[in-house]
Amino acid sequence: MDEPELLVADADWWRLWLGEHHARAGPTLVVLAKKGTLAPTSLTFAKAFCHGWIDGRVRRRDETTYRQGLAAVERARADGTWTSS
Repeated sequence: MDEPELLVADADWWRLWLGEHHARAGPTLVVLAKKGTLAPTSLTFAKAFCHGWIDGRVRRRDETTYRQGLAAVERARADGTWTSS
């Protein structure tokens, strides 16, 4: 079963979502636009990292979008899929 998809409207909404969900344990798939398309928005994961999220595997969604995995750092540390060293 796939993680839930998150379709982000714009950078402001993205910042709000990160702030509200920084303690969330479950992974999420963020839907992003492929290069050369306009919607959905493209985002930076530097903001996500500042809120305790790390990016993960990229998966094709359709011709104009892809899904970028996003997981909470604490969960990734706990299950051993991410270390800071």
